[in-house]
Amino acid sequence: MRNLNSRSMLLCSAIVLLYCLLYEWVNIFDIPYIKTYTNALKFILPFALLFVSSLPSLPDYSIPKNYLLCFALFMTWALVPNVLSGHIPETMMQWLKFIPRLLFCYVIFAYLLQRSEAKTVIMKALVVVAVGTVLQYVLLSMFHYPSDPSGFSLPIFRKVTYFGPYGLLGSGTANVYFQSIDLEIFRLTGFWQEPSIASGFLFMAFFLARALFGQTQQRRWKLAGLACLGGGLLTFSNAGHFAFGCALLSGHIVQFNEKRKNHVLYIVKVIILLVYIFLSVFGRQIVAKYYPDNMDLRYFIGVRESIKSPYGGRVEQAYSNIITVSKHPLGIGVRIPGRDAEGKGFDYSSFAPAMWLLSTGWIGLFLLFMREAQVLRLMWKRLLPSNSVSIFQAWVALFCQNLIYGTWMTPLYFLLVAMVFAATYYRNDTVPIMQDSSAS
Repeated sequence: MRNLNSRSMLLCSAIVLLYCLLYEWVNIFDIPYIKTYTNALKFILPFALLFVSSLPSLPDYSIPKNYLLCFALFMTWALVPNVLSGHIPETMMQWLKFIPRLLFCYVIFAYLLQRSEAKTVIMKALVVVAVGTVLQYVLLSMFHYPSDPSGFSLPIFRKVTYFGPYGLLGSGTANVYFQSIDLEIFRLTGFWQEPSIASGFLFMAFFLARALFGQTQQRRWKLAGLACLGGGLLTFSNAGHFAFGCALLSGHIVQFNEKRKNHVLYIVKVIILLVYIFLSVFGRQIVAKYYPDNMDLRYFIGVRESIKSPYGGRVEQAYSNIITVSKHPLGIGVRIPGRDAEGKGFDYSSFAPAMWLLSTGWIGLFLLFMREAQVLRLMWKRLLPSNSVSIFQAWVALFCQNLIYGTWMTPLYFLLVAMVFAATYYRNDTVPIMQDSSAS
C-alpha cells in the first residue's frame, strides 16, 4: 500500500510539474507541430490530476475556501464584460481557457492540504529545474556568444534565437553590453519567453531551496539556492530585483515580533531593502534623467533604448489601457491582445492589475485583489509557522514579479499559493493546524 501511495504521489507531482511548465516554457510548447498536443494537455492534465489524486476534498480550513470563492466570483463576473464587449465568440473562448486552471487551483489546494509530503517532492523538482536552467546558461555562455550566427529560430511567431543542438541551450536573444570593458553577455532566459519571467522562477526557487535546507539540513539545497540566486541576478531584470527585494522584506515583516538582540541592525536591513526596491522601480528613470551618457549603467539598469521612454513604452501602454477603462469601466472582456495590419485593436499592459482592469473592469480587479488578500491574511493573522517563512517568500517573489510582468493566473502561481496554505496548515509537515477552521 505504501508503494502504491508513493507511486501515486510521484505521478501527481509529475503531472503538476508538466502542467506548470506548459505555461512557463511558452515558446517551446508553441511550435506548430506540437501545439495541438499542448492545447490538449492544458485541458486534460487538471482532470488527470483530479482522477489520480482520488477526488480530494478541501479540509475544514477557511482561507483556501475563501480564495477559491473569490476566484469563482471573479470568473463569474468576467462573463458580464464578455457579453457586453460585442466580441462574444472571442471573449468566451478566452474565458474558457481559464476554467481548467480554476479546476487545477482547487485540486492542488485539496491535494497538498492532505498530502503535505507531496509539497516537498514538488519543491525539489522545481529547484532541480531552476538549477538545470542555470547550468544551461553556463554551457550557453561557454560555447556561444551574442550574435553568434549558429543560433536558429523556432517556427513560432515570436522572433527568438536558440542555441545548441535542437536549441537545448536555451534562448540567446536578450543580452547586455558593458562598453567600458567591451564585454557582451547573455541575459539568462532559458526556455522562458523573456528574462523577467525567468527571474521570477529562479528567485522563487531560491526561497524554496532555503525551505528545503531548513527542513532537511542537507548542504546540497543550500548550494542549489545559491545557484538559483546567481541565475536570478544574471537575468538583469528590474522586475526580478523588485520581486527579490519584496520577498526579502516580507520575511522581515513576518518575523517582526521575534526576539532580537540588535534592533538597530534589523532597522538598517529594512532600510537597505526599501532602497533596493525603490531603485528596482525607479532606477531606469533616474539613470535616464541624470546619467544618460553612462552606457554601462544604462545597460545594467535596463535603459537600453530611448532615454525618453526608459520603461520601453510600458508606462505609456498602461496609461492607454487606463484611458480605455475610463470609457469602459466594466471592462472590454477577456480578449486576444494585438493589432491588425491597419493598426486597429489594443495591447494589454504587462502589469497583471492593468491587464485584468482592462479585461474585467473595476469590479473584476476588486474580486481579484480579494482573492490575493486571502494569502496575506496568513501574515496578518500570524498563522504562518516560522519554519515556513521561506515558502511564503517564494510566493511573494512570484506575486511581485507577476505584478510587473505577468497575470497571476498561471498554474505555477496557484501551486505556490497552495504550498503556502499547506505550509500553514501543517506544522513541520506533520501536525495539522486547525485553529483557522473557524476563522473567516
